[in-house]
Amino acid sequence: MKRHIRSALSLVILAGALAMAGGCGNEPDDYSYGKRTVKQNAIKPLNRISPDGKAMPHDQMRSSEAKPSPSRINHEQLARIAAGVSGVNHAIAVMNETDVLVGIEVTGNKRIVEKRVMSTLSRQYPEYRYHITASDELRERIKAVGNRQGKGYRPYMLNQDIGVLADAIDVSSVRP
Repeated sequence: MKRHIRSALSLVILAGALAMAGGCGNEPDDYSYGKRTVKQNAIKPLNRISPDGKAMPHDQMRSSEAKPSPSRINHEQLARIAAGVSGVNHAIAVMNETDVLVGIEVTGNKRIVEKRVMSTLSRQYPEYRYHITASDELRERIKAVGNRQGKGYRPYMLNQDIGVLADAIDVSSVRP
């Protein structure tokens, strides 16, 4: 009888020692060695955490990322490329240094055509983040931002509007 109690007590002590040595398991997954590392979510524009682990406003996060050469392509050329994809009747594009919003009018399955446009644009100009939508409401909002951009809209406000629209498109769309 004493042998069974001694064995059980030894197992309990051993289990406790292993639990103490291994930690309690309450440490968050995104911390390592006391330094916070940022985990990207599935939709990148919704991640509002900078590389140093601090929350930051949406437009500041976008402007701190690598900027492609602005002279390589413009929004009209991107809209023309998107309009050339089969199933697209008309396309409108608005862009800043990192994001491109594309609104398309489609015939057929909207999701499939959105993916085709995303694939075509990403393959030719991979340095941008593309936000493609076939939604009538979002396309009209993209068109309104494009009209304001042509009238000398302030860059700060343009980046803010593009960020808000990019988030709305990403929430409503399927990403490849």
